[in-house]
Amino acid sequence: MKTTLKFASLLLLSLFVSCSSDDDSGEQTPSELDQIQGEWIRVGGNNPANNGMVINVNDNSGVVVTPAPAQPTGFTEGEVKWKEIVLQDGTHYRYEELGSNGSYYPASLRFGVDDTLRISVDAAPGDGYIQKWVR
Repeated sequence: MKTTLKFASLLLLSLFVSCSSDDDSGEQTPSELDQIQGEWIRVGGNNPANNGMVINVNDNSGVVVTPAPAQPTGFTEGEVKWKEIVLQDGTHYRYEELGSNGSYYPASLRFGVDDTLRISVDAAPGDGYIQKWVR
């Protein structure tokens, strides 16, 4: 009888331990792209007709939510404007920028302490082009 009781107790204990969570903290590890997730509106740049465009960054890409009001023939809703975003250091990112000609160009993105994004397109025709985006 004692052996059966010990065996049953051991079985219950092993079931309890096997069903417990392996996650000690209960917290998720933050993504290296967390600080730039969400909606951004373009407020400045070399082509003022694109100001007012709204981009939503989700994971490692930014999709046009609202095209620029002054540029009705430019970018369209749902287009991937920024793709393959990767963190280079704490505030500097590299990615591919969709140009108005439909081609992607290498670009840099810096997240500022003032909660802005500063973008610089690296290759012609956008060489040196700077954009400013805010939340």
